[in-house]
Amino acid sequence: MPTPRSRRASRTASSPATSGRLERRVSRDRSPDRRRNPPLDVSRGESTARAHVDLELRWGDQDAYGHVNNVAYARYLEEARVRVFFTGAAREQTGMEGYFRGDRPDGPKMLVASQQIEFLGVLEYTSHPIVVELWVGKLGGSSLELHYEVLDGSAADRRVVARAITTVVIVDGATMRPIRLSEDGRAAVEPWTDAPLQLRRG
Repeated sequence: MPTPRSRRASRTASSPATSGRLERRVSRDRSPDRRRNPPLDVSRGESTARAHVDLELRWGDQDAYGHVNNVAYARYLEEARVRVFFTGAAREQTGMEGYFRGDRPDGPKMLVASQQIEFLGVLEYTSHPIVVELWVGKLGGSSLELHYEVLDGSAADRRVVARAITTVVIVDGATMRPIRLSEDGRAAVEPWTDAPLQLRRG
């Protein structure tokens, strides 16, 4: 659903006005001291207990107001989970990808049971990747409560534009019934636990 903060009329990507707007944004975003995978900056509040995933924004992620649509955030969270738990493509080598891949038909699989997203600010298209911080806020017997903060990669200071919590359940690939985390899997997850978020309710 579009956010009401801006009243700009929608324009197609092929229109001169839109093309000029994109060129101005991209040229403004190209600063020489930016790196694709920067190290953690503890002074900005980046925690060593969180995995960091850098994701490029897409022009099609915008809504009619020129803001990143709220539907796109669910895809960002999904991609962050895939990179942390399946491909091991976060900034950090977490070691968690070896226990939730489900490469075998009867191997463990991760299913989403619930998800809540809280939007804190408007995010506009930029050439800088956003940063999704992911950590385990709660560790259960057969479930993980994954917590996220989505950061505006173009901001000079730490700017959180969304927070989210996803509850995932680990199931047997053959029976699709919940199974307990293995001891090795639990040991891999525990270093990536951090204080849980407290989202607004209602």
